[in-house]
Amino acid sequence: MENINNTYNNTHNNTHNNTHKTNKNSLSRSHESQTPQPPNKFKKFSLKPNLNNPKKQTIFWDLDDVVFNSTEVVVDIINKNFREPKHLSPRSIQDVKDWGYKSIYAPLTQNQVHEIFKSQQFWDSIQVKQDFLNLAKSGVLSHYNNVIVTAGVNETFTKKKALLQRTLEDNNLSYDKIFSDFFGITDIHNFDKSVVDMRDGIQIDDAYFNLIDTNARCKILLKNYMETVSNNSFGDYKEILDNLYEVNNFAEIHQILEFNYTDFKL
Repeated sequence: MENINNTYNNTHNNTHNNTHKTNKNSLSRSHESQTPQPPNKFKKFSLKPNLNNPKKQTIFWDLDDVVFNSTEVVVDIINKNFREPKHLSPRSIQDVKDWGYKSIYAPLTQNQVHEIFKSQQFWDSIQVKQDFLNLAKSGVLSHYNNVIVTAGVNETFTKKKALLQRTLEDNNLSYDKIFSDFFGITDIHNFDKSVVDMRDGIQIDDAYFNLIDTNARCKILLKNYMETVSNNSFGDYKEILDNLYEVNNFAEIHQILEFNYTDFKL
């Protein structure tokens, strides 16, 4: 889940009344995805050729709630700043059902959510998930180009990158050896991740609507053991994605990435 404005409404209005399918085929570069190509709404941003190995597939990483524990922090802030002063019982991330966090505190406004994501309280608490660090330490990411595609506002992109660099360094890992590119998707792009050219790549995101229109070869929906409007492809979103894998944790992501590399490495 990321700091976005109208993505949900725009996607919801454009979805089709079809039945979702989960693809069991391989992630081979030769596998022809049946996902419709996205409309050319904006200029396509391509990878930096001098930083990416053309012989490797590319993983396009979302940050909030994939690499970072963003929702956990937001819920904690809502509990402390909005619920506890009113003597309301605290909520957990399992109670989150919507991006606007009204399932945690009904009177919460969209502007208040944006302010939480920009607050010092948020940036003092947010962390890189240990599961992602374990994945990075396993060495599997070295088989891929790794690119960040995160939505938000320009003032937070620098903070996100700095947090990731600092945490990786603290764990004897190098940001520059893992990540080769960073795309910040803002309101200029209508927070639409399809502006990034992901052909032949693997996209990992926690929001189903961020996966629908991209041209990634394989799409991994990380649900984090949660059932929300934004990650439930069997709810309001019924677009057919034949190349979608739904997972709940990084162990499943690791398995997919290892299987893909072992069977289809060049």
